[in-house]
Amino acid sequence: MSLEGSPTVPGKVKLYFTVSVPGGTKSYEKLFVTGSATDLGIWDPKKALELTPCSENNEVWKGTIATSLKKVEFRYFIGYYLERSCDNNIGEEKTLVISQWETFFKPRAVMLQVESNMRNGVCREKVNDEFGFHAGRSRISHGWLHDKYHNEILLRIGGNPLKFFKGNKVVEDTFRIKVTPLDVRYKSYGEDSDDDTNGDGENSQDSNIKSCTLPSFSETDIAPLSKENPIYKSQHEYGEKFNKEYLGFCIEIFVERINKESGLLYYSKKCTAFAFPSSLPDTSGKTQIPLMSKNAEPIGKIEIDYLVVKPLQAESLIHSLTMEKTFIRHWKKRSTVEVGHRGMGDSYTKHTAARENTIHSLNSAAENGADMVEFDVQLTKDKKAVIFHDFHVLVSVAKKNGNNTNTGQESSKVTDSRSSINSDDKQGTDLYELAVKDLTLQQLKLLHLDHVKHKSINWDKDSRVTSNSNECHTRHSFPTLTEALLMVDKGVGFNIEVKYPIIQIDGVHECSNYFERNEFVDVILSDVLAFAGDRRIVFSSFDPDTCLMISLKQNKYPVLFLSVGNDTKYMVYKDERTHSSLNAVHFVAGTSLLGVNFHSEDVLKDQSSIEAAKNYGLVVFVWGDELNDRKHVDYFKKVLKVDGIIYDRIGLAETRKNIFTVEKEMRKALFDRIVNVRMEPSENNSKSGVKSLQKFCSITLGDPIYDIDEYKNYRKQRACSPDTFQQQKELKQRETKEYRGSNSISYSKRKLSYSKEIS
Repeated sequence: MSLEGSPTVPGKVKLYFTVSVPGGTKSYEKLFVTGSATDLGIWDPKKALELTPCSENNEVWKGTIATSLKKVEFRYFIGYYLERSCDNNIGEEKTLVISQWETFFKPRAVMLQVESNMRNGVCREKVNDEFGFHAGRSRISHGWLHDKYHNEILLRIGGNPLKFFKGNKVVEDTFRIKVTPLDVRYKSYGEDSDDDTNGDGENSQDSNIKSCTLPSFSETDIAPLSKENPIYKSQHEYGEKFNKEYLGFCIEIFVERINKESGLLYYSKKCTAFAFPSSLPDTSGKTQIPLMSKNAEPIGKIEIDYLVVKPLQAESLIHSLTMEKTFIRHWKKRSTVEVGHRGMGDSYTKHTAARENTIHSLNSAAENGADMVEFDVQLTKDKKAVIFHDFHVLVSVAKKNGNNTNTGQESSKVTDSRSSINSDDKQGTDLYELAVKDLTLQQLKLLHLDHVKHKSINWDKDSRVTSNSNECHTRHSFPTLTEALLMVDKGVGFNIEVKYPIIQIDGVHECSNYFERNEFVDVILSDVLAFAGDRRIVFSSFDPDTCLMISLKQNKYPVLFLSVGNDTKYMVYKDERTHSSLNAVHFVAGTSLLGVNFHSEDVLKDQSSIEAAKNYGLVVFVWGDELNDRKHVDYFKKVLKVDGIIYDRIGLAETRKNIFTVEKEMRKALFDRIVNVRMEPSENNSKSGVKSLQKFCSITLGDPIYDIDEYKNYRKQRACSPDTFQQQKELKQRETKEYRGSNSISYSKRKLSYSKEIS
């Protein structure tokens, strides 16, 4: 065994890595390869092998290692180095930033014993890989924050952000806007070495930067979310065209002009806005920045939304996120996944079999055959991740005795709030609305709580948030996320909705003075990364910035963006990215999230957003009250063929079985049948073996749930064994004899049916 724990071959083989990048890389970018060998860093990108460019435009990169492993798995990624912004270590330390990396579910692999030239001890010398393309698929994702010194700042401009003091003169102008990062330690603000002094505006260049050995910031990319191609890309030399009804990004603002003599288009810098560190006082928010003319006169202002994303605070979690396994863009195409909404469904405003968002409700959905369960996660005052849907609860508080003189049994009856709640006698109590974030986990367990909508509705005791004293603890509200990860059936997947409050379009904040976003997301991710194990998990949120933050802080689990849609029963949010289903599609496509979770009410009116999502290769989920009608479930499953459906009371209308369990059982049955056929000892039993294969073929032919790599590995292991070579030869002869002239498909062709990947 080698250091990596894999089988070895006698002597070392020189393994070549050659990869082409269509269009080449940027001047400051480098190509790396990481993998299962020590010289490749054991999947740690910081220890990856840096390749060498072999062409002027950096389109081809090469590298080699010497290894004795029988099998090496690997991935390519593009990255670059930045200087750390530490005053005490200027120029001494550098941080690797991952621009893009290959996110195939299964990494590339090479079998050295099979593919190497044993004469000269080399392998893959003539093989040229293409970055991001493997086994007929293309999978490239943005990097994540894998270093404690690495932060990312996102700027967003929407609505009507440009305000000029003399607006009438610029109404008809077409603007282009450009963002240029600055380092306050080296940049002389406003100094332009090639300023436009003659006023014709035909030549305008960025200010020179007094650079160090390495830059301390990366290039700024732009994603025009309002256009047909919202994917991140490099900026135009003079920025992205900006009209008042479109989105964009701004630091320098250029105006398009036509030269009267030549008729040619040129760009004139109109004004500049500088977002100093003091302009971004928090990690998220909105800021207004003055627009300054070339003569340093204020001529307007621009409003920018910003988000600062920081890496996970726990370094041990950062180091645990390697490139070996990722599901960030992985979703296997199968029949529609059915998800239990809050377990068995909404219980506080509707009637269902179990109290929502409890361990009992989640396990009941699993027992009823749910493929996944959806639940809501937020934080308590003591920063514990708990499962609960609403941001507020009603707290039952005993009223003070009016004359303050009653004693004994009468006083005890009035102040006993548990007795008052359970007996429907609320004369002795008052209900006060408090935020979940303002109560500790212990308080949530001890206080008598009711749902915020129960002020005016006479709900029965089983619909209340506080459980009865004789109920099992799995039926209690506010289970922690850790408890759910450990106590809910391991075979059922989790759709974790991260509840972060945002502002509604009417200006009302769902829950003001909330936790700082980075801190909030870190608590939830820490629990999941520590206790999820092999469970299938997908995150989702109605807050676009929370979705981005989850995807940037880790590289393991995928993220869905929850969309309310337009003109539905629910209040729309102020953020333009949430205003329509199509806006949601553009946002997700531009930021490389997994997909969109659409509101059923909205997409039943107009299915074009679902088609747009599929055109971008996005995963499509659907949620909403309309899905409680079985005909709508069947419509989304059979007609629109969505990837996932979330609804209440799963498994009550029809008997079903977890799709992942079914796939596992069928996969096991497949290999058992293959083994049984291989072990047929005589001609007398060959016909029974044939019948077994025919039965197996009729069940699985064309079924996309089997893993071709597992099947090939099994065949390869059998083929490499000298003891079984003669048996295989005899079996092949028998199979050819039995199947020749028949209507069934030959065994050699049947092998090709297992061409789909299984998670």
